[in-house]
Amino acid sequence: MEKFSFSSALMHFRNSQGPSGFVWKWLLAYVLVLGLANAIAAMLSLYASYQAYEAAAQGDFRYIRPFSNIWLSVLPIPFFVTIWAMFEASALRWYIRREGFSLRFSKDEFRLLGVFLCWAGIIFLCAFAALLFLMMFGNAIVASMSRNATTNLIITSLLALPFVGLAIYVAISFMTASALTIRENKVLFISSKRIVSGKFWRLLAAALVVTLPFYALDVIVDLFVVPVILQLTNTPPQDWSLYDPTNAFKTDLITAVITVGVFVLTAPILQLIMLGITSKAALSDPDWVGQTDTVAETFD
Repeated sequence: MEKFSFSSALMHFRNSQGPSGFVWKWLLAYVLVLGLANAIAAMLSLYASYQAYEAAAQGDFRYIRPFSNIWLSVLPIPFFVTIWAMFEASALRWYIRREGFSLRFSKDEFRLLGVFLCWAGIIFLCAFAALLFLMMFGNAIVASMSRNATTNLIITSLLALPFVGLAIYVAISFMTASALTIRENKVLFISSKRIVSGKFWRLLAAALVVTLPFYALDVIVDLFVVPVILQLTNTPPQDWSLYDPTNAFKTDLITAVITVGVFVLTAPILQLIMLGITSKAALSDPDWVGQTDTVAETFD
């Protein structure tokens, strides 16, 4: 019987007993599909940006008003969520059911959409709680701020700690929801907290080991992109008729190419490893009677 441990969870994407050849097929398909989808979304966004810059240069500011082009941001969301569900279901079938690579939209993907809705509800509740906190104590927090930037940073960091801790607790407690849903063939969310019981710190450690390098890469990319943006962006003159939108559009274009490129190449790897971690937790559930040969009887 296998044991659930930090190392077995972290390396489950390499030790899965699913059919060989799955990983490279899944990653290649994900990069191609995600790359094409992001390219289309980026072109729509860039078109809207260029339209706004040209209009502003002619004194027409309708396109740069808040929410004027929000539909271009909202429209692709269902499409991206569907792609996410399809690839997540494919990976979980490989991990849990030992199936080969396949992409489809079936009951598995539909159930995962239900899990995503639960996550959306959790995020909404957390955002609403944070808003209430700011409404109740925002004025007091602002009044306590000083002119010392270091002091303000310490104060805001201390205030953020409880929210960060709560976010981490919620994320880890329900991180196995998708794996459990695929395992049981029905939407399960709250039940995933039971799977995490006794494994919380090992799951947290494995998740941090996987995610921190990707966040570090994101910081490095930002350190490269921000100077480029500052160099290319020209401050609009007082007379908008003299404004040249070319530099601003170049900034958007370069930013989109770099950020989308990095995201498309790294997001699939991160998702595949994280799904391996959550699948290992679901497979090592001692109360699961579905596949007794893969269930761990003891834990580290």
